[in-house]
Amino acid sequence: MQVNSLPVVIETITLLLKDSIKDLRNLSTDPTSPSSKKNTPIPALDRTIGNIQLQSTKLALARFSSSVNADASQYSNSQENEKALAGCLEQIALLVALLRQQVLETRGRSEMPFIIESICQTRRNKCVDLFSALEKLVDEVGVGKIKKTTTTTKDREISSDMLRQMMDSLDLQEQEQETEESTEESTEEYKYVSAGIVIAQCKSFQRFEKELLAQDSNLALATITKHIASKMSMYKLMLLDAKSDLQEFITDPQSSLSMNDFDDFDNFSSSDDDDNDEQEADEYFDETGTPTAKTANLLTQAKLWSTKINLISVLFASVLKRRVVFDYTLSLFQSHNLESLALFLNAISTHASKTSEAIDDLASSILSGDMPSDLAKKKVLESSVGLAQVASETFQDEYCKWFVTWIDAFQKGL
Repeated sequence: MQVNSLPVVIETITLLLKDSIKDLRNLSTDPTSPSSKKNTPIPALDRTIGNIQLQSTKLALARFSSSVNADASQYSNSQENEKALAGCLEQIALLVALLRQQVLETRGRSEMPFIIESICQTRRNKCVDLFSALEKLVDEVGVGKIKKTTTTTKDREISSDMLRQMMDSLDLQEQEQETEESTEESTEEYKYVSAGIVIAQCKSFQRFEKELLAQDSNLALATITKHIASKMSMYKLMLLDAKSDLQEFITDPQSSLSMNDFDDFDNFSSSDDDDNDEQEADEYFDETGTPTAKTANLLTQAKLWSTKINLISVLFASVLKRRVVFDYTLSLFQSHNLESLALFLNAISTHASKTSEAIDDLASSILSGDMPSDLAKKKVLESSVGLAQVASETFQDEYCKWFVTWIDAFQKGL
């Protein structure tokens, strides 16, 4: 097969990667939509990803000097070297196009791994991350072969650390570089360090896909449950951050509100703007530093929602302990059906995400010196109560009553 010149290949794969990233980022997920290919085999994403890893490894070996790896000596001729690089990049371009198509084909599948919305989103994110890393790799190839650049001592030190990571990923024997003087040969050894990042991301992506498509359905279910639990734990940490900010505001409202002046600082502000700032400051504290009625109301809201966030954190902890665990999801799958399990996990993930987002918006409003709107309060109420309702109604057990009691406790005072 005739290999195109390296500049042509680089231009082609760069455009392909940009278009692929744009398509995946703008892709709307509808995991419950029917698929026209239900009876066809699931695309083997892990195989495609493995081939991208292989070609990235070949590209790295083709570029390194013989002092790093003996296999590179066969590419000592510059023309042969460019031909080898172009060949690797052409293969990667074909694999990128294939992987993008495979990710698109997994939408709306009836199989368990593909009907969990957050799984679909994670797969797309991993694909975008991989393509972004490939963009950097292609750019490094272009810089190294098309335009000559000067490597500073600082750049060499940074690149050296990255190179070690890549060599570890390739399972190759690392060799110490003892010379401090920069030579053309030694700087070549620090080229294309993005190959290591690509390889590491490929391995992570492959593990993710293989676990989801495991022959043992229990392993696949456990992986999905663990994935949702990880998302919920992240949302819970965001809740605790909002609570911490509110508590700081309650302890020292004057300092918290004055920080807004730094956030809105404008180097080009006029004296009129300064006068306006003083008038706004008067809204929160009088001449003696005593909080005004507006600040008192803000403090009341901060205390109320600090308490409510506490309750929501307890709810998240209970859902993680009693619902987003393998034993519960397995019981739900065995006693109901796959669709019920998917709806349950999607609902849990969606309500948790919306609750975290709503709390963040509400807390930000208070910290900015504004009373939280009725709409903001409504969003928190609907998403958090919705989470508790899903936990209490999906599958009847001895813990359902606790979630019902939580709803009554949370709604008091709102």
